[in-house]
Amino acid sequence: MDGFVLVLKLVITVTFCLSFYYAVKNYRITKSHVWLFLVMSLITASVLSFVRFVKEFFYLNFQEYEHIIIILELVKINLIPFVTAFLLSAAVTISRERLTAVIPIESPDKTDTHYGIEKGTTYLVTEETPRRGFHIFLDLLSHGYRGLGILRTHPDEVRREYNITDVPILWMSRLQVGENVVYPSIKVIEQIIEEFLENEGTHIIFLERLDYIISQRGFEKTLQFIQKLSSLVYITKSVALVHIDPLTIDKRELVLIEKETKILEEKHPELEEDLLELLKYVYDKNIKGIKPNLKQVTRDLSLSRNTARKRINSLRLKNLIVLKEKGREKVLEITRLGETFI
Repeated sequence: MDGFVLVLKLVITVTFCLSFYYAVKNYRITKSHVWLFLVMSLITASVLSFVRFVKEFFYLNFQEYEHIIIILELVKINLIPFVTAFLLSAAVTISRERLTAVIPIESPDKTDTHYGIEKGTTYLVTEETPRRGFHIFLDLLSHGYRGLGILRTHPDEVRREYNITDVPILWMSRLQVGENVVYPSIKVIEQIIEEFLENEGTHIIFLERLDYIISQRGFEKTLQFIQKLSSLVYITKSVALVHIDPLTIDKRELVLIEKETKILEEKHPELEEDLLELLKYVYDKNIKGIKPNLKQVTRDLSLSRNTARKRINSLRLKNLIVLKEKGREKVLEITRLGETFI
């Protein structure tokens, strides 16, 4: 029995040492406070184990070392809450860092976007399907805005259709759970938005299917949420796009929402003639099943390589075309947003 206890203690000690080593290593690499809290909890737990082992040693002569045993017991009791506190801090930090981007974010252009969007404004996008809302969302992302999508459409479908990468997309659902799933609770959504707006940069929030939130939480609570969202967006000089299908609610409710937001007017962005020429060229090739490369562009449009690259990069930044790998070369493909210009 004594041998079994000794082996068990040895296993626990080795486990603590390995955990401590990897926690410190990851903290140095990531500089994340999660690892800092984990290291602190592991250190505290290690001290707890050491205290327990020492106490067992003194138990052999209980009467002689009674006062030491009592002190060690008090130390152990007081250390247990610290382990819990550090682990809880790590869990909270994980939830707060979930929306933090891992890539550098460029500052938004000082010039107006294609759709004339103003900072500090919450826009109402009224359409059956949020295609125009996604196009504006993509346009602002191309201008350096930091984006967050809270959608009813599944994130995989959105990323596949609109080629959105490196942007947190959350799916509103009552049935599913996971890192990219948010329960349709107004308090939960408010907390996510508030934490997102605490990050540096200028932000764009796209909230799809407001009618879904109304069906889950009622109109009055949803209207109060829109009022608070408008205030947050104004204070932080951010932009919010709120999509709703106007056929899903009555006229009075729609008017009340419109009073708290700004109706997004139809405005098709303009495109320079040289960029439009290249975009039409890519479109014509794509509908024939051809994805042109840089060499074909320079030859067919009589452009230098530098000029062709500049125009391609301009269209890419506007999310009108994408570059895709095809063997050793890269080919051009028009996006759904790009098709709206043709």
